[in-house]
Amino acid sequence: MYSTEELYRTAKKTNVFFAVILSALLITATVVDLLRASVINWVSALLPWAIILALALLLVLVLRVWLCEFATEPRWRRQRVRWLALSCAASAFLLAAAVASVYTTVFFFFNEPSALLTARGVLEKLFSPSNFFRAVVLYPVALLAVSMLLQRVERVLSTAFRRRWILALGVFVLFVACGINFSNVGAYDNIVQMGQGDDLCAPLFGIARGIRSDEWLVNLPFTVSTKYAGYGEWNELLRGTVNYNLPATGLYLCYAALNDPLSLGYFFLGTELGVSFYWCAAMLLSVMLSMEIAYIVSKRNRTAALLGVALLALSPFNLWWSICALLTGFLGVLVCTYYCFSARRFSARVLCMLGVAASGAYFICQLYPAWQVPMCYVLLSLMAWIVVDRFEGVKRFRVRDWLCAAAAFLLMASIVLSYLSGIQPYTEAIMTTVYPGERFETGGYSLGKNFAFLQGLQMPFRDIVTDGTNNSEAGTFFSLYPLPTLFAISVLIRQLAARRRDKTERVDLFNLFLLIPTVFLTVYCTVGFPRWLAKYTLMSYTMGVRAVDMLALIDVLLLLRHATRSDRYKLPVWLSGALTAAVIANSIVQSSRACPGYLTVLYTVLASGLALALGIACFTHLNSDVRRRMLRTVALLLLAVGLAVTPINSGIRALTEKPVAKEIQAIAAADPKAKWIGYRSIIAGQYAVANGARCITSTNYIPNLELWSRLDPDGAYNEIYNRYAHVTMEFAEETSFSLIGADHMRVCIAYAEIIKTEARYVLSETAIEEDSDCIDLTLLYESGGYWIYEITYLK
Repeated sequence: MYSTEELYRTAKKTNVFFAVILSALLITATVVDLLRASVINWVSALLPWAIILALALLLVLVLRVWLCEFATEPRWRRQRVRWLALSCAASAFLLAAAVASVYTTVFFFFNEPSALLTARGVLEKLFSPSNFFRAVVLYPVALLAVSMLLQRVERVLSTAFRRRWILALGVFVLFVACGINFSNVGAYDNIVQMGQGDDLCAPLFGIARGIRSDEWLVNLPFTVSTKYAGYGEWNELLRGTVNYNLPATGLYLCYAALNDPLSLGYFFLGTELGVSFYWCAAMLLSVMLSMEIAYIVSKRNRTAALLGVALLALSPFNLWWSICALLTGFLGVLVCTYYCFSARRFSARVLCMLGVAASGAYFICQLYPAWQVPMCYVLLSLMAWIVVDRFEGVKRFRVRDWLCAAAAFLLMASIVLSYLSGIQPYTEAIMTTVYPGERFETGGYSLGKNFAFLQGLQMPFRDIVTDGTNNSEAGTFFSLYPLPTLFAISVLIRQLAARRRDKTERVDLFNLFLLIPTVFLTVYCTVGFPRWLAKYTLMSYTMGVRAVDMLALIDVLLLLRHATRSDRYKLPVWLSGALTAAVIANSIVQSSRACPGYLTVLYTVLASGLALALGIACFTHLNSDVRRRMLRTVALLLLAVGLAVTPINSGIRALTEKPVAKEIQAIAAADPKAKWIGYRSIIAGQYAVANGARCITSTNYIPNLELWSRLDPDGAYNEIYNRYAHVTMEFAEETSFSLIGADHMRVCIAYAEIIKTEARYVLSETAIEEDSDCIDLTLLYESGGYWIYEITYLK
């Protein structure tokens, strides 16, 4: 702990430093304004900045007075911690505001320089809601940075790690209160009436990722539409017909809703804060559980915990699939089980049992067997390892513990059964479709995806546009595949040989248990299974390109296991370097085959150096300090790349606050039973349901056979519309159906048959020039590239 005088001097320098940053920013902006403004208006340009600068310096002066009294008055010395915390909080606010202001100024300088031509323009940007929320997002990081300046770094980091769950809860409350979310809702700002709406329509940080369309184009409008149904059993907006809310959106306020605790915020906080609750909970749980599992498998190493966040929570696999819920449930079951067997207090064990029940129900009810089935094999292997590793804790269980465990299992089973019962109509409908229908897979070669792990770090900065793949499909773990598996095999063989010579030698059972699903999945992802074996192992429900992701997950866990361990089974530097270099070279070759021309030379050099450092640090016997520094550097760089994937927003205003959104809401409120058509656009249909309109062209999560059979009474196009599909509809002389993609169909509907849809309004991204004696279109709204028509039937 610093002495009072040292603390005072450090705090004084820190506040002066922050004051200089903020002052330099304000003075520079003022000079720019003065140079651009006319001589007549120089006073009006200077005055606002003088006021801001005076207020900033006044705040710094107050802080310095507080600290001075704190350092000299005995009564302040007795309250050192309290005043130090207050100083950190206030200084962090200054730092966060300064950095946010710099970001805002630079952003508009490159994207909208005209906004910075006058002092008023700059003031509007710096005092805008978006700049305030940027400061809110930066505040936790700024608080950590200031704390490390005022205290010893190791002391701050140690305290933060011990209180990590409390700090995560604090960040969660702060972010939810400000409506912060990690959705790609900002994609609508680039599509719907671009430039119209307030500054919160665009992301605060980052860019919206259009490739994550399942999230922003399908799931988000569906969940937002549920508020118009009052979170009841039925939703009449989707597909323009009656839908069961539980399978369609998951937001039916009933017992089965416990299958997804992250969505409970919608019921109590409303739509906008509910979106924030969901995303903040998903992101923070993913981060914290990744940290915990890495902390566990590395035998309580904090550096490995940081590396675990970078390799799991912020991996391309997790982030390009909109924060993989299955991975969160998987990690939740493992972490809660481990701590349940480790806990000595009965209350802690009961809490962990509830965590296992909630995580297990969450995992099962995602109902995506393509990942669930292979992930279950990994999960069972790790559960077996936990039981063996924590067997002393298992033996401490008494009758009441086993009764509580049974109760937790029954709770999980009741939630799962309630959910499966509630979605039975959906399950029956989707299983009879052409797509996705009932799959039967037998596997086959698909290891190339894992070999090409190196390209994952470039995807936040350059999209993959190769035919047949994209960022989401190519996203995998940065695992150095297959080097961790080969290293684990070599360690296991050497340990078994040593145990044969010396019975006291211990075998790392973590390696042993994880190599079992590794062999199983490797066979499936290379030569495949016979049909009978695929059927009885349930692997027929998954594809090789999905099962192979679990091999990469296993390799990440093995990396974390060996990253911080110093034992005699590590390799010489030259050998680990050569092996890692060979894996990197193979990754470059595989990436070039899958995505020709994607990897740039500069990126390849940088990513290869990062991978080489990770390989040497994990597999070489090094000095512990050297290894720790190398792993922390690699982890921080991977964290920076991962954070660049996901945008950060405040609210969902791009979806619900655009002028056309307000017009849809007004019309739908006045005529709630009317049906709508999204014309020639899959986005229009989804935008309509998100704003309260019953739209027949919203995504058919199950086929609307009642409507399509009216348009196709002979069933000639059944193979086309009997599927999960995005729907594009346009008017034509005769009715026809066609496929644009496996999940996208075009419906050309004859003017005479539009009446069969019972539609009354049309939302279009183009002006419609109808030439028919069957209908008449009355223009109700036109602005910013959107038209709303009312249909009048003439026959």
